[in-house]
Amino acid sequence: MKFVFYLPIVATLTCGVSALSASKGATNLAKWRKNAAIDPVSAGGWHKVTELANDPKSKLIALLKESVESEGNDTQKRAYGGKEGEFDVLVNLLEAQGKGYDSSLVDGEWLLVVSKNNKKSPKAQKALGKMEKFGSALSNFDVKGGTFENIASTPRGNGALRAKLTFSPVGDNFSKIDDKIILRRVECMITGANFKYWKLPRLPLPFRSKGYLDFVYLDNDIRITRGNKGVARASLASVSTCSRQLLRRVSDGLPSGCCARGMRRAPPVTPSTIPSPSSRVRPCFSSWPSSLASRRECLTFAAGR
Repeated sequence: MKFVFYLPIVATLTCGVSALSASKGATNLAKWRKNAAIDPVSAGGWHKVTELANDPKSKLIALLKESVESEGNDTQKRAYGGKEGEFDVLVNLLEAQGKGYDSSLVDGEWLLVVSKNNKKSPKAQKALGKMEKFGSALSNFDVKGGTFENIASTPRGNGALRAKLTFSPVGDNFSKIDDKIILRRVECMITGANFKYWKLPRLPLPFRSKGYLDFVYLDNDIRITRGNKGVARASLASVSTCSRQLLRRVSDGLPSGCCARGMRRAPPVTPSTIPSPSSRVRPCFSSWPSSLASRRECLTFAAGR
């Protein structure tokens, strides 16, 4: 009898939570829709878009995690489990939030998770992208020096292609959202490139070209950019230190990410001071670990799974 009595209450609470999420999604969509070019058909209709708008960042990280687990390490061959339309909509929803280039956030190391070419991307760019595997390609921004370096390791990790670039913010392709100017574009120029394989001498490469990088979305955890070659990239911030506060927040089910850039400002902790995490939470790493399995664990942590 008690089960029959409580069942309507449980059902009512469940419906209330669902309605609250739908309401938040509808509110967010109404706010962002005017600043985003959204294709509801590709995502499965407006109902699905409203669901994605509830928390687009968390849903994007979860989608990337799902894709890595089911489709392997190639950053270009992502079908997102048939959810490519959802990926595009999530990127557009994040872009509509007006979080473009920010020198205080971009500084540091970023691990490439996905690289998406469009139909206009040159064949050389697509061929070069085949080296970029999840867990082996990263960018390192030095804002003070006005440079960043792209590094793509060979599948076995015994070689690496490096390209160093200078960059500077420009006023082109800015956005205006809620009467606020959003800076998005930085001009880039390759100043040097080389390939080093095993114990062989470093091979200089004659790459010298100029282009640009548009920051679609940037915060402490995730960076989404689109280049002049038509390549969209999603990267996660690398981890430098682990914090008790972050572990506690994730353990409590609050939204957060393993790769939160804010952890760099937290005091370092030793293994003995890290609280015991729950079964679904892994301690963060002091840096991106060398093994691919461990890097997947970090992505799992970022997705809050």
